[in-house]
Amino acid sequence: MSQRDLAKEFGFTHVYVHYLETGKSAPNAKLILKMARFFNVTPDILLLDEVDLPPE
Repeated sequence: MSQRDLAKEFGFTHVYVHYLETGKSAPNAKLILKMARFFNVTPDILLLDEVDLPPE
């Protein structure tokens, strides 16, 4: 998914997506929850820099 696609889905600009990706801006709790639902993940996945997965 491109920055433009994501921006369109959530109603903001691709520049804001870039700011989120680079840490120049931080999403509020409402946006984190909305994105988590969209991507079918828990909010902590979006908030953590790295995710330690248990070995299979």
